[in-house]
Amino acid sequence: MAVTAEDLRRMLGAEEPDYRSAARLGKSILPLLRDFARMTGPDVGLAAKAIALATIIDNDVGAEIVAEASTSAEPIIRVAAASSLGNLRQVPPGLAARLLADADVGVRKSTLRSVARSGAGDPQLAAQLRKIAATDPQATLRQAAGELLAEQ
Repeated sequence: MAVTAEDLRRMLGAEEPDYRSAARLGKSILPLLRDFARMTGPDVGLAAKAIALATIIDNDVGAEIVAEASTSAEPIIRVAAASSLGNLRQVPPGLAARLLADADVGVRKSTLRSVARSGAGDPQLAAQLRKIAATDPQATLRQAAGELLAEQ
C-alpha cells in the first residue's frame, strides 16, 4: 500500500510521532519528506519532524535534506537540521561549523548537543568550538564548547 502525503501528515502530526514505525515505511517516502521539510509558516513543526525522520531512514538523502534545511530562513527548521546531525553517519563538510555560527542561539545549542552526541565533525569544527568557547554571548554554550574541546 502506497503512503500518501495525507497519511504521512497524520503520522508526523502527532505530538510525539512514532518515528520507528514511520521509518519502516522505507525510502519510498523520502520524496514526501523532502517536500515536507521545505514547508514554512504554520507547517514548520511538520517540517522539523520530516527532517528528523529522513535522517533515520536514509543517511545520504537525510544529509541532503539536513544541508538544505540548514539554510532555511525559519529558525525552527535550522534547529531541526542541527538536532538531526547526530543521526548522520557522516556530516557534510562545513555543515556543523555553519550551524555553530548561526545567529540563533537555539541552532547553536542544538548543534553542540548533536556534535557531543555523535562525535561528528569536520576540519573546521575544532576552530569553531574554540571560538564559541571564547566568545559566544551565552555562557552555557561557551562552557559546552569548552567541554567538547577537552574531550577531543
